[in-house]
Amino acid sequence: MHQFTRIGPQVMVGGICGVRDDVIPFGLVNGQYAALEGLNIIGMKRRQFTKARLATVRAFYQKLFHGPGLFAERLSAVQPLAPEDPAIAEILAFIDGGKHRPLCLPADSSGRN
Repeated sequence: MHQFTRIGPQVMVGGICGVRDDVIPFGLVNGQYAALEGLNIIGMKRRQFTKARLATVRAFYQKLFHGPGLFAERLSAVQPLAPEDPAIAEILAFIDGGKHRPLCLPADSSGRN
């Protein structure tokens, strides 16, 4: 972990993985230089997330990290989803709390930010 990097709760970090950027709550990161690979679904299931709740958080994740447009635009678009689930609110609060810190993003979206 790089100095000052924030790691959200219930994150799964792959072995031998260099984490330089903040990792969102419930995130799953892997690779030599950590890239966000998705959500820690296994951990969420262990914490009694229902199928409906998992579907809600997954849909939010897809809109935020894999939707069209720039990340800042997608972030603004998903802000109204915070009341839908506490996990969504937690992720958005985490992102908002680190405004001046780089965020660990999926490897395939690094060029669209």
